[in-house]
Amino acid sequence: MRNGVRLGTTIRYSSVRLARYFGHKTCKDMKSVRVRIKYDPSCLGRVYVLDETKEEFFAVDAIDADYAYSVSEWSPLCL
Repeated sequence: MRNGVRLGTTIRYSSVRLARYFGHKTCKDMKSVRVRIKYDPSCLGRVYVLDETKEEFFAVDAIDADYAYSVSEWSPLCL
């Protein structure tokens, strides 16, 4: 997914800050960039992406927030 993060196969996350961060990390050949994330498995509405240059995590909300905030990692149809 360009300018976003995918958790499993169903939930996608994106933000302006994430797009800017990817812009700084994107290679000339436009291959995928791996990022380190952390998240609360009981609520998948938001993930936190590590900004390696600042050594801090920043929040990125789910694109389909209504769905993502209503499920957990343990939901049968999630991920």
